[in-house]
Amino acid sequence: MKALIDWLIGWPERVAQQLGSLAPLFARIVAGWVFLWSGWGKLNNLPAMIENFASWHQVASLSIDCSTALCEREVRYNYCARLVALGSLGLGTQ
Repeated sequence: MKALIDWLIGWPERVAQQLGSLAPLFARIVAGWVFLWSGWGKLNNLPAMIENFASWHQVASLSIDCSTALCEREVRYNYCARLVALGSLGLGTQ
């Protein structure tokens, strides 16, 4: 009975420990493959992609502007937080 339990539970666990690093590798390969072929299709059909961007008008540029502003705000906030941290450690004054 112990051999059966080891075969049903222990063996798959030992195999999974050996193959644990393959799952992230496989996911990266699949994601890279998808991005490669979607980008290749857009690159080979560049006039249609330019037409698509032109037809989106202000809505796309407004969303890009808003996301850019939010990211810039976060960068400024993080920079200021680091300056405050340096000051509180006494590293910024000498």
